[in-house]
Amino acid sequence: GVLMLFIIPNLDIGLRVWDSSTAESQAVQMVRVAMEMALRDIRRAERITEASGERIDLIVGGRQVSYGLFDVEGEPFFCLAADGELHELAGPLDGFEMRFYDEEGNPTARPDRIDSVEIRLAVEGKEFLSSTRRSIGEEIVAEDSIPFTPWAVTAGRGGVYLGGLISVRGSRGSVVSNGDITISGGVFIQGDVITAGECHIIGHPRIGGRIEEGADPIDIPRIDIESLRPLADYILASDGKAYDRFGRIVGNGRFRAWRFRRGRWVIEPWLPFPPIPLGLKRAIPIIPFPGRGNPFIECDGFFFAETDVSITGLFRGRMTVITPGDVTLFAVRRLSSISDEGYLIIAGGDANIGPSGRLRGLIYGSKIEVSAVQRIEGALVGERVEVKLSGNVRFEGEYEMPGGARLRFEVVGWDEG
Repeated sequence: GVLMLFIIPNLDIGLRVWDSSTAESQAVQMVRVAMEMALRDIRRAERITEASGERIDLIVGGRQVSYGLFDVEGEPFFCLAADGELHELAGPLDGFEMRFYDEEGNPTARPDRIDSVEIRLAVEGKEFLSSTRRSIGEEIVAEDSIPFTPWAVTAGRGGVYLGGLISVRGSRGSVVSNGDITISGGVFIQGDVITAGECHIIGHPRIGGRIEEGADPIDIPRIDIESLRPLADYILASDGKAYDRFGRIVGNGRFRAWRFRRGRWVIEPWLPFPPIPLGLKRAIPIIPFPGRGNPFIECDGFFFAETDVSITGLFRGRMTVITPGDVTLFAVRRLSSISDEGYLIIAGGDANIGPSGRLRGLIYGSKIEVSAVQRIEGALVGERVEVKLSGNVRFEGEYEMPGGARLRFEVVGWDEG
């Protein structure tokens, strides 16, 4: 038959809400990660080689991978099999079901005709349903069929403010906005200044290209923050636990250089701020004290944080941070993106970047504020962008906004009881 179904005896489940507990929240987190991983690979697979009642076999990036029901020490688990290893993603299961449909929405079991996949499973008395389409059509991401390459400074209706000793350079070294642009002080812009609103020039900035007011608005893709969760290697959850991509707990209250404090994930100096003479404000808090440990914090990884994020005093790192909340960076010596897409900071809220050294990657947020950053090799994209005091932004167009199918993860449906 075309219905791919496996039901474990004594199912006894319903679509209901359970009381919150640590074990239950861990189970929900585990299933979310498992579903997202499977659907992401189904979407990007070069082809499906086999589809049976218990699993689906795919070629992903030239590798053979399988998702489905596996027996683990006599217990049913939803697993990933790849490179000769079996990874437990969720379980033990109370129930499991996979369904496959062609482009017309008819059930099918032929791998070459599968257009959409539906996965339903039950864990700890809670039922989950999620589905995805393999084809990219108007129904899902028609507007995203062409990737969007931003300019060095790209803003929405909130506009742009550049004030101070600031330079914007590179082959994409222009400032483009749907709102007003204000340029003040010793600003140098190698490219153009283009706005759908008005441009206000204060002082004697140098602009290498043209200035255009009243231009047609640009269509800046809005990043679905949650859709990027499956790309992360680690989830920094709002309950203070850290999970790896397989849903396993790898930290509780702390993970690597991260600490969970006051409801948010932070990286901060191991040492107290040193005394600063002459009543000056306390500055970059990275001064070694003998016997107090190495203060030069380093941290690498691709992180999805469910909370606001604060990073202070980081010496060096290859990192990507994605969060639906706000991000604050301060006193960061060197930080570059670790993701293939070039994401450095992707924030659903605001991104506030204080005095720092060199940053490399795409920085996205609702409002972006940059103050006294030595060098940004990448692009600033937000509803509003402000760069103050000093800084050098250089962008050569090496990063794209997640508009192309290769950068997006789409879930057609997600139901939880």
